[in-house]
Amino acid sequence: MQNKSILIVDDEASIRESLQKVLSKAGYLTVTASSGDEALALLSTQSVDIVLSDLKMPNGDGIELLKNVKKKFADIEVILLTGYGTIETAVEAMKAGAYDFITKPPKKAAVLSAVERALERQNLAQENKYLKAQLGKSVDFTDMIGSSPAFRKMLDMIDRLAPCFQRF
Repeated sequence: MQNKSILIVDDEASIRESLQKVLSKAGYLTVTASSGDEALALLSTQSVDIVLSDLKMPNGDGIELLKNVKKKFADIEVILLTGYGTIETAVEAMKAGAYDFITKPPKKAAVLSAVERALERQNLAQENKYLKAQLGKSVDFTDMIGSSPAFRKMLDMIDRLAPCFQRF
């Protein structure tokens, strides 16, 4: 949670301020925007972990912002808020890559829970990338101590089988 930043995007100042207060009290760094365009401008200059955006805004909507964020900043998780929650809209949001979909007025517990889960997902994705990169590195057995024929045979077998396990 420490040093994790959240961009709050909503055309209603009262919602932005309320969410900013809740998230700041929980220890998150927050930045706000009143439109999708303003949010994208901020994202190009500032590092953000999560985008928490309203679905319906006068100058573009949250789905449009979501698609742009996922195209340009794939690692950022997006949580959408709406007072007009329909199943169709939620499905569209999830298909476009939204992490979660919260109805307005947002409940403090729901927002904090969604943010925590989204950050956990990010951490797992980063760890997965790191581990895959580690698997991709070749293993060098030259520093191993042991010269018996059985030991050398085992090392040769490991060397031949290792590429098979890199696919997982």
